[in-house]
Amino acid sequence: MPNGIGDGTANLLPTAYIQGALGLSKGIELKARFLPKYDTDEVSVGMYGAGLQVEFTNWLPADKLWPIAISGLVAYTHLDGEYDLTDSSGILGENQRIENVTNTWLFQLIASTKLPVINFYGGLGYLKGTSESDLLGTYRISNGIVTSEPIVDPFSVSSDVATVRGTLGTKLKLGFFRLNAEYHISEFNTYAIGINFGFR
Repeated sequence: MPNGIGDGTANLLPTAYIQGALGLSKGIELKARFLPKYDTDEVSVGMYGAGLQVEFTNWLPADKLWPIAISGLVAYTHLDGEYDLTDSSGILGENQRIENVTNTWLFQLIASTKLPVINFYGGLGYLKGTSESDLLGTYRISNGIVTSEPIVDPFSVSSDVATVRGTLGTKLKLGFFRLNAEYHISEFNTYAIGINFGFR
């Protein structure tokens, strides 16, 4: 949910996922990421995705003259999650929860520096996706001394997004460690801060 749910802190979700990239010839790279489904007290979330990135500057004869790379990226992401509302809804009932499934496609052009320690990058892309959210469980709404019939699985909401997205980011290499920060400008602005490990 864009503004978070529950106590208002669920719009920030620290996660650790496995991400890998396999470089092929002529600047072509296959990417994959995977977050095994895990549960906290209120949130259950899982994610996987795959992408293909092609660096166009590798095809140019002058690619060694400028420390800049220009790439194209096509990526797919699937996320499914569940949020337990039983303790926070304020309504009597059982098994109250929100379930969400989101699928997105990203088509993006990326320009980045190719420096040894710190790099900066920016991208302009088109994001298209669908989201299905279901409010599930049993809800007993009371009005004074009168209690209504229980409402089971009250509603489902489907939404589509098709929007332009801009990205600004930086990555710092510290030996085996990589620190990165990204800011995405779109219909809902987001930011990400991460630490990762790599040899490249």
